[in-house]
Amino acid sequence: MESKDGGSGERRISSVRDEMEMSKEERDDFLRDHGAGVLSLAHGSESYAFPVSYGYDPSDELLCVMLGYAPESEKRGWLRETENATFVVHEMYDGLEAASVVLRGALVEVGEDEAAACYDAMSDNAAFTALHESGALLENTEYVVYRLDTDTSVGRRFEHDIEGF
Repeated sequence: MESKDGGSGERRISSVRDEMEMSKEERDDFLRDHGAGVLSLAHGSESYAFPVSYGYDPSDELLCVMLGYAPESEKRGWLRETENATFVVHEMYDGLEAASVVLRGALVEVGEDEAAACYDAMSDNAAFTALHESGALLENTEYVVYRLDTDTSVGRRFEHDIEGF
């Protein structure tokens, strides 16, 4: 496909992507304003994704999740095999507009010294559900707090008024 300038259109796509890209401040605001996302774990060519509440502190770029492990939980095995997790937070707006932030990095269990910062972040903006997702009794569920050591963070806005569309 040729663009108006006779090129391959790569320059046009690149400029549209640049215009869609969120700044660090916009990504921070988006993550702080939301409290749930989808965590994806991987082992070889298999993947395992599930919704999870999270807390985010932009001052430290600290993203924390609390995972619950029921007796037959698959998450612990998947987590052990995952070198880099992907975490996606998205929102759809009226008029087919949308925004998303995708983060990638290692999930690291937090120690007691880091737990307070994670609990503070989760109390600020995590969106906890009323239902226990595993279906196990609370007393049979182990909870572990993790932080995402983010290697990459990309945010994009999908809008009608982006130049060229």
